[in-house]
Amino acid sequence: MANLSALLSGQGTGPTQQFAANTIFSAGKTANVNSTMNANAVNVSGAATFSSSILQGTGQTATLNGTTAANTLTVTGAATFSSSILQGTGQTATLNGTTAANTLTVTGATTLSSSLLQGTGQTATLNGTTAANTLTVTGDTTMEGTLVAKQGVPIRIAGGNTVTLALTDNGKLIRCTNSTSAMNVDIPLNSSVAFPTGAEISIMNELTHASANSLTVTLTSGVTLLSKESANTVADRYTSAVLKKLGTDTWTLVGNLS
Repeated sequence: MANLSALLSGQGTGPTQQFAANTIFSAGKTANVNSTMNANAVNVSGAATFSSSILQGTGQTATLNGTTAANTLTVTGAATFSSSILQGTGQTATLNGTTAANTLTVTGATTLSSSLLQGTGQTATLNGTTAANTLTVTGDTTMEGTLVAKQGVPIRIAGGNTVTLALTDNGKLIRCTNSTSAMNVDIPLNSSVAFPTGAEISIMNELTHASANSLTVTLTSGVTLLSKESANTVADRYTSAVLKKLGTDTWTLVGNLS
């Protein structure tokens, strides 16, 4: 291991830094992992608190690989990771400062298998330029600030007479286009397509036939649809409605209906 005093003063780097228990970095100190070898990593198997910046070079990783909830990365200052954070079951990466300077900046792919807790004025930033630059959270995520999405809702264009909803439609706007006939949007049983409760899908009527231009939500037997006066048709061209899953096989439909 590189000399710890030199590391804390920002004067030293080493190929791999192992922190097996609680490691406290005091204010103004920096842990520098800035070489370009994949072996150059910060590997935390216990709890680690960094009160200043972590600067990490190309191809480096910061890894939380314990298996207990005590294995955490707590950042009270600014932290920059240019590669992946891989986190084990039950682990957390926490931003708990109270100023805007308390940030987690990721320029590579980041996977968190537990919660990301973010305090007032904090930011979690993905600023890479490729599709591989992602933040994946498989546990609960709490953000107290504003979430800004720089990309819009995904859009699917669908034709034909019937559109059967698929898992990949969750969160999308489906533009229903047909110039020769009316269209149906069919909601399948949960046993066939297990949308999560709370799933939301928007549908837009873009049918152009002079008379056969109705867009109707149909139900597989066993599915319940809740809507005003039991309406299930998007009333007019270029108007829309929103489907939201409320329970196992219960959905609601809200919008311009008839």
